[in-house]
Amino acid sequence: MAKKRPREARGIDVELVEIYEDLANENETIRLKAAHALLTKLSLEQAPTTQDIEKALNRLIKGLSSGRKSARIGFSIALTELLTQLFGPDTQFTSGLHLNIEGVLEILQKQTHPVGSLPGQEQRDLYFGRLFGLEAVIKSDILFAPTRSFTLWDQVLDLIFELAKKKPWICEECGWILYEAIPRLSTNPITQYYTQAVVDKLHAHGLTKTPEGVAIWLSVRSLAPAVSLPKDVWHLDDPMDSKEKKTLAKVLIGHGNLKGQDDENFTQKGIWNSRLHFIWGVLRAAFAEVEDPYKKLLAKSKRMTQTTWARFWTEAVDNTLFSASASNERKFLGFQIFSKVLQEAPFFQLSMIFTKNLKKCLVNQLASSDRYLHKAALDTLRTMHARVDQPGQLWPESWPDKFRAGLSDPDLAARFLYDLQHVDGGLLFDQVTKTKTIEKLLRQARDESLYQIVKVHELMITLPKSEEDKSAEVQRRIVADRLVTILRTRKVRTSHDTKPEQDAWVREILYTFIGFAYFTPADSLRELRKPKPALSSTSRSMFRSRITSCLAHLLSIKTHVQADYAYHAICNIRHRQETETESESLMEADDNVQRSIQQAWKILDQIDKAERSIKEVDNQAHLRAMKLLYSLTILEVYNGTADAVSLLDELRICYDELIKPSRASNINSEASELLVEVLLSFVSKPSVLFRKLAQQVFTAFVTEINSAGLQSMLNVVLSKESTDGQQQMFDQELDEDGEVVNGNHARSDTEDDLSDVEVVDGVDVSSAGGTSDEESDGASSELSKANEAGSDTKENDEGNDELAAFDAKLAQALGTQGAGKDMAGASDQSSDSDMDDEQMMAIEPQLTQVFKERKLMTSKKEKKGAKETVVNFKLRVLDLLSIYTKKKHQDPTALKIIKPLLEAIRSTKSSQVSRKACQILSEYSKACKGKEIPRTDDNRSMWALLKDVYMQALTEGSNDYASACSSSSILLCKILVRADKTNFTGVGALYIETLSQPILQGNGKIRPSLLTDWNNWYSSLTSSLSNR
Repeated sequence: MAKKRPREARGIDVELVEIYEDLANENETIRLKAAHALLTKLSLEQAPTTQDIEKALNRLIKGLSSGRKSARIGFSIALTELLTQLFGPDTQFTSGLHLNIEGVLEILQKQTHPVGSLPGQEQRDLYFGRLFGLEAVIKSDILFAPTRSFTLWDQVLDLIFELAKKKPWICEECGWILYEAIPRLSTNPITQYYTQAVVDKLHAHGLTKTPEGVAIWLSVRSLAPAVSLPKDVWHLDDPMDSKEKKTLAKVLIGHGNLKGQDDENFTQKGIWNSRLHFIWGVLRAAFAEVEDPYKKLLAKSKRMTQTTWARFWTEAVDNTLFSASASNERKFLGFQIFSKVLQEAPFFQLSMIFTKNLKKCLVNQLASSDRYLHKAALDTLRTMHARVDQPGQLWPESWPDKFRAGLSDPDLAARFLYDLQHVDGGLLFDQVTKTKTIEKLLRQARDESLYQIVKVHELMITLPKSEEDKSAEVQRRIVADRLVTILRTRKVRTSHDTKPEQDAWVREILYTFIGFAYFTPADSLRELRKPKPALSSTSRSMFRSRITSCLAHLLSIKTHVQADYAYHAICNIRHRQETETESESLMEADDNVQRSIQQAWKILDQIDKAERSIKEVDNQAHLRAMKLLYSLTILEVYNGTADAVSLLDELRICYDELIKPSRASNINSEASELLVEVLLSFVSKPSVLFRKLAQQVFTAFVTEINSAGLQSMLNVVLSKESTDGQQQMFDQELDEDGEVVNGNHARSDTEDDLSDVEVVDGVDVSSAGGTSDEESDGASSELSKANEAGSDTKENDEGNDELAAFDAKLAQALGTQGAGKDMAGASDQSSDSDMDDEQMMAIEPQLTQVFKERKLMTSKKEKKGAKETVVNFKLRVLDLLSIYTKKKHQDPTALKIIKPLLEAIRSTKSSQVSRKACQILSEYSKACKGKEIPRTDDNRSMWALLKDVYMQALTEGSNDYASACSSSSILLCKILVRADKTNFTGVGALYIETLSQPILQGNGKIRPSLLTDWNNWYSSLTSSLSNR
């Protein structure tokens, strides 16, 4: 059965229905097209009737009360343009239109008037419909034609103000419409009457002391000075007057005076609005105009009666919205205002908004995600970082270009860093708030601002917030670590062409640490500039450690100016000693030491002069290395290191033989060996800086290293990983019980995470890799609460547990209480309770056993420490051997490392040493290929060495050991075959003999790596021969 065709309703304009539907569309383009279509349909060319226009007006006004989609916006635009088309100055409807503005206002009131008892939402829709309708009337400018009656404007104002008083939530919208109208009404004297009417009606309706009233007042005073403002409302007719700041603060949070007469009779709004009121932007702009530095510069000096932006912010925001008793709603409003000012304010206003209560509230809300305003506080931080990335207008647009050209844009990151840290607890802002705010701001700061940032941190070290010695010590340590973090997270110059000011901040960090580490204020220095409290020896030691940490990082940078920073550091020390009158050196040295230092300075100046005279960077390697070595050795003298002065004497010999232009063509072998000994003395210390120093100097002089110098390094690799080995390498003395007396290479328990000390503790350290440029020693993160614990490390805790156990056993043997228990009671006992000789003899065996166990525990710890020290030393020497084999793999002398390294792999108990040595032999073998295979005339030694390696391959050992034997044997085979192809017969026979040993004689075991490596080498050899 066929469907019936739906019958079209009569009298319905389908096109109009679609237009009205599109006016409510959420797409702006569709709404504008619909508005244009409606205006075209009601244009004079289409000859619309009065009924058609009235019907359209009714439909549009009715649509203003709809909450559907974007109906209010679309219908408001269409109504504004239709009123302009009908009643505007260019209207073509001059006659025949039986409709006027009074009729439009009547329709608006009728359509938006609540009838009966309506639900709240329907009432709200009607009120907003009336508001949008009145806005359309104002924006169409149909009321302001010279021929219009002023009564129409009065009528519109009454409707707006009556509407404003109906509900608090609509009052702001009413005020915004009139605030936006003020600039248009103040353009010429004719329309100023309308502005005067706004002010009069505002006062008559008792809305002067409301946020909306303040905004209108300030706008009228600025744009229409001829308009007379109501008297006795604000002091000197100025809401920004200094005497009105408390009243203004109350008005802004909703305590408005509706009568406008009794200042004490405040009534509060009964609603909280999550959206920020526009008055805050108006006031900020008004204060910016008043406090404009350029206008102040041009204006004649006169008495300022207005409050300042800083005082207003403190009163209206900090004391009101962020006080301890403020509600969460008020604090949320405060965060909104803070974010808005961060987004829009010029620089001279931003410097005043980080007030005490605000920062305290910000830290509290950020401290835990459970806090009510945690998200709002995070939003303010995001806004702050966004403003730094896109600073926008830092100076007012009104400033002339000539005046602005002489100013450099300030760095907001530096400003915010100072503001966030310059408060109690600000040093630990990132730790307390669990954010990376300070760290990110340090990355965002411009290079030219870093110098001032460093100077601010220097002031924080000089005058910490606390006057208590221990607390000040902790704060200084935090600031020092922050400076190290700045250095490690920022890019440092990489060439000699860099301008001095571009890396001045790097040198200033070093100079800051130097001033606190090696000097003390002179008596002549003003008290305000002296550190308070005075620096402790612990703090000075910490600053010296931070100097080495900074220099270690700077040595990691791939640049030709690495040695410059160490040189600049010691030059700063010398400059302070010779010219500084406000500080005195802490170094106490006898005449011999002073002579050694002076002689070292002369040599160092010669090296620096020679380096600068050579233009080719590659030809400066020896000079740069010696310059770095001398600089850090002198620094060690100032650090009070025992053997530093003797090292200077040894370096002088090295300089004379290895550097001086007048040196003989044949290098003195003693100088080469002496240089190796000097470098070994540095790498023996658990310092990242000295490890990198040794690697760089060794790389520069590796071609000068002879067989004796190589043997000195191999002796270290073959040393025992025990107390005896430690004594042998470091010349340590032992007491009668075999315990170390003067060992200085173990790590102190008081070393902190940011120190330069590097330790092997059973896990891989960066030194094991040999080529790492960055250290994972905790420098990228700030000090946490663990910093305040000082030396309370895990090792200390274990030591305390052992001591407590020893105390308990001793007390048990003596039959007394522990040392920490009831000491007062014990002191009251009479002397009659002392033991006699027989009782002492009875407990002697127990006491002997207790002290024996204590000694055994101590011995275990010392053995463990000795092993770690030796292993660490071995790893650093292996790094040097790795450099040696890479640079001199063609030199037959390098073959001397094979047997010692195999022995080290077999005998060591450290997987790190074994793995590193195996890696060196493997890389050495791979590097020797083709024309780079070393040549030697001593074939007899090569055959003996190959046979010895094959014999070692049969012995029991780890996988690393088997792999190392295989790599070494292949290398020796390459050398013999290259020397003479006929040697392959002997090589093959020796290989077969080795493989037959486990089968024929039952001796040893062949690992798969020996077979695999041989097959790979044989395939490679035959392939290369067939291609010739």
